[in-house]
Amino acid sequence: MKQKYTICSIEETKVLENKSYLLTGRSEYPWTQISIGESFIIETSPFKKYDYRPTVPVALKRLGWEFKTMKTIDSEGRKVVMVKRVA
Repeated sequence: MKQKYTICSIEETKVLENKSYLLTGRSEYPWTQISIGESFIIETSPFKKYDYRPTVPVALKRLGWEFKTMKTIDSEGRKVVMVKRVA
C-alpha cells in the first residue's frame, strides 16, 4: 500500500514554511511581485498615519528578502510611503 504522507526533517519543514507564503499570497501589498530595485507606493489616507510603515512578511525575511521604506511625495504631489526591495 502506498504511503499517504512524508515525514519532513526540521530543515525541510523550514523550507516548506517559507514557500507557503509564496503560494498563499495573504498580503494586501505586492511583496513578491517586485524585483530587487523595484518598489511600490502606499498612499496615505485619513485612516493611516503618514508614518505608517508596512511590516515585511516573516516568510520573506527568512528567505533573505529585504525592503527599505521611506516617506516621499509622488509625481502628483501626494504624500506616500515607498517600499523598495533591496535584497
